[in-house]
Amino acid sequence: MSTRRSFISTLFAAPVATTILGIPSKASPVESCVHLPIGCDLSFNAIQWAFDVAKTHNFGKPKFLLIGPENKFVARELLGNYKKPYTADSEINALWPGFPFEVTRALPSHTWKMVFEHGIVVSEGPR
Repeated sequence: MSTRRSFISTLFAAPVATTILGIPSKASPVESCVHLPIGCDLSFNAIQWAFDVAKTHNFGKPKFLLIGPENKFVARELLGNYKKPYTADSEINALWPGFPFEVTRALPSHTWKMVFEHGIVVSEGPR
C-alpha cells in the first residue's frame, strides 16, 4: 500500500521527467514564433508579408488572424465577412475564402498575430 508521500512524489516527478527527456506536453506547444523585422499596422501588404515569412519558415497553411479590439474595423475591411466568402468588400477572402479572425483584449494595441499550422508570425506595430 502506498503512502500519501509516495503518491505526491510521483506527481512531482512527471513534469521533471518530461523536461529531462524532452517529451512535449500539451501545456508547452512546440510551435515557433517569428516576429516581422519591421512592425507594421494591419494592412493587406503586411498580411501578405506575414504569408511570405511563413512560407520561408514552412509554417504550413494559415488558420486565423489574432487581433486586438483596435484592429477590428481594419480586419473587417480587409477580410470582409468570413461567414459569407467572396463578398465584394473582401480583398483577402478572394485569395483565401473563409479566412477568420479572432479578437482578444490580451494583445497590445498595435500587435497582431497570424497563426499557421506549425507556427505564428507576429507584428508588434509601429512605435
